[in-house]
Amino acid sequence: MKQLPGKMKTEAGRFTELVINPDKSVQFAYIIREYKDTSPRTFSEARGLLINDYQDELENRWIAELKKRYPVTVSEPVFKMLPR
Repeated sequence: MKQLPGKMKTEAGRFTELVINPDKSVQFAYIIREYKDTSPRTFSEARGLLINDYQDELENRWIAELKKRYPVTVSEPVFKMLPR
């Protein structure tokens, strides 16, 4: 078991102890699974992460292309007419 700050222990299927913050908020975590050692992920485990990263990259490229093609300009007279 890995030690957390405040002498909390993690255990799969359990909640951690409550931590009360100075602003009176409370924190805790539910431990779903504990990985004892580091090992490479299988393709099925990494597939979702890989797809997400690829979609982010495509979106960033698309936004950069749109910004080049359609530059944004702000009309100062119209902007000043907007309610504040």
